[in-house]
Amino acid sequence: MSVVTVAEVKALGRISGTNQDTLVQDLIDSAESYVEAFCQIKLTSEASSEDLDGGGYYLLPSRKPVTAVTSVAEDGEAVDADDYGFEEFGLFRDDEYQWTAGKQLFAVTYTGGYVDVPAALKIAIRQMALRGYINFEAKESSDESNRESKWQGLWNGNDIAAMLEQFSQKSILD
Repeated sequence: MSVVTVAEVKALGRISGTNQDTLVQDLIDSAESYVEAFCQIKLTSEASSEDLDGGGYYLLPSRKPVTAVTSVAEDGEAVDADDYGFEEFGLFRDDEYQWTAGKQLFAVTYTGGYVDVPAALKIAIRQMALRGYINFEAKESSDESNRESKWQGLWNGNDIAAMLEQFSQKSILD
């Protein structure tokens, strides 16, 4: 599910007609995938269950931002909800100790991904899709993987990275 529409990109670029709608949708899909990978986030909200490793101050689910936690179990035993909290990138213990060390020791059921995608992320995705559309060489490439790599080359600039950096889980965890 796209968080940006073809109509939004076409309006930004003052593009009329429907001949290129498939290309614009491909660009949106590629831009959204790039944003998710770059920022280590999910643009859409979804309930998830994962077995996570312990041993640190945070349990780090793969679907971020974390927006709700339904349950946590340590080695099959429920952890009281009063004993932990969460931030957008992970779960922490309220007593400030580390989680018990162990591979896939914690079963976590949670909701991750954006319920409402921030406007700044939508703007970045629209701009990324429009850059790909405007770039003649990328549009004309018949090899889909080659075309996508050319689009992503357009997005590695400082302005796009600066827009995305504030949402990047990598920068939060560093």
